Amino acid sequence: MQPRLSRLGAAVAAALFLAAPRASADTITLQFTGTTNGNAVTYSLNGNGEAGIPGPYFWQTVPGGTPVATFCMDLSVGIPPSAVTFNVGGLTDLPGVTQAKADAITALYGNNYKTAWGSQATASGEAGYGSFQLALWELLYDGEFDLAHPGTNWFANGSFQSSDSAAVGAGAMLDAILNSSGGVAAGEANFASNFPGQELIGLVSPGVQGQIVLPPPGVIGVPAPPGVLLAGVGLVVLAGRARWLRRTATTA
Repeated sequence: MQPRLSRLGAAVAAALFLAAPRASADTITLQFTGTTNGNAVTYSLNGNGEAGIPGPYFWQTVPGGTPVATFCMDLSVGIPPSAVTFNVGGLTDLPGVTQAKADAITALYGNNYKTAWGSQATASGEAGYGSFQLALWELLYDGEFDLAHPGTNWFANGSFQSSDSAAVGAGAMLDAILNSSGGVAAGEANFASNFPGQELIGLVSPGVQGQIVLPPPGVIGVPAPPGVLLAGVGLVVLAGRARWLRRTATTA
């Protein structure tokens, strides 16, 4: 009987090891390699006029050198030349991103994200990323107002405004999400269809510009919440106990 209990204990120990926090599961180190070298877009944030290069921004994993393309989510800070270790999370782990905003951002990606933007070699020949970036910034900075009061002139009011020519295309992208039949739900369905098995991920690091990424499968994943891991431990324990009871009943 003792060996059976030992096997159950070993299974529990293995599950607890899997549940223990590990730094490699919730961080990733990236080295910035450049942009598309496209035109800057103009905007104002809280009344301050600015111009910035829109995403996609290109990185390589350290180590490994796997290419990763992101879009900017934070206009208050920049990107250093050195490698950056980011914390990895879901969209709602990003500062100020509610579930409603996360759903709208997912719909924006589902309707408009082009896989060619994922490579520095192919993105420069594509159009539309300036509009996509403006639409993303609008959802991030003024999304709560937009979701409650959808309109047709997205960039004339609120904290984030723009009269850039790319704002016309950005407004059309937002109209398709917030002013059309199906709206956010249709965009989310497009995301599931266009990018099966993938998910949007937020990257944050103190003092560094935050990023949103649709990574290639297997490159970056959102860590499972502790509750999910503990539930897995419980299932292992219950399964092991049931098997032990069956064996005990057979040998009695």
